[in-house]
Amino acid sequence: LDGIATIVLSLLTAVILTSDIKFKKFFRAVIYLPNVIAAIAVGYMWILYVFNNKFGLLTTLFSRLGLESLAAIQWTDQRHLFLAMSIAYVFCNVGYYMLIYVAAIEKIPADYYEAARIEGAGAARCFFSITLPLIKSVFATSLVLWTTRVMGFFELSLVFSDITTVTPMVYTYNALFGTEQSVEGMNVGVAAASAVVMTLMVMAAFIASTKLLKDEDHEM
Repeated sequence: LDGIATIVLSLLTAVILTSDIKFKKFFRAVIYLPNVIAAIAVGYMWILYVFNNKFGLLTTLFSRLGLESLAAIQWTDQRHLFLAMSIAYVFCNVGYYMLIYVAAIEKIPADYYEAARIEGAGAARCFFSITLPLIKSVFATSLVLWTTRVMGFFELSLVFSDITTVTPMVYTYNALFGTEQSVEGMNVGVAAASAVVMTLMVMAAFIASTKLLKDEDHEM
């Protein structure tokens, strides 16, 4: 679900920021900003200023809107911590994929859209009939990149300290170097096997995306 949310939000944002809206360069910079800041700093920002149960952004916002049930959610407890971490992770990645899609969309000749509008096509028809087919290969690449970033999910997991959810990279790290509580679980063989499995998963995602999302020949 994290991947779907990230890809959909990134693509939607890219389409909006390649339209004729004002200040689109400013919005691009703001949305991409989390990728410039260290993931650890972003994680602590979410914990301290967004998910804080006393004065956090979500608690304050929901309270002002009169949504007391939502304001009472304990985002940092074991029940909601994984959801909170996922929201923060999606936020950190939207700008990265947005720039990839923006670059791809801007390479599409404007004549295609002008001809479609003359024929009476709306924004939705232009998106599904022109934009998506012409950025299909870029879309496949973004899926592979998402897989690699998920396999490398490390910093936010440590910041949120969700001991009930172990990501592949954290598992590999703990198997190789041990944990803060104990070094008895160190196992180089397990760590190597985990790394091989992650590599195979990335390769599988690459093969699947290239097979399912074959680029069509279009003259530009």
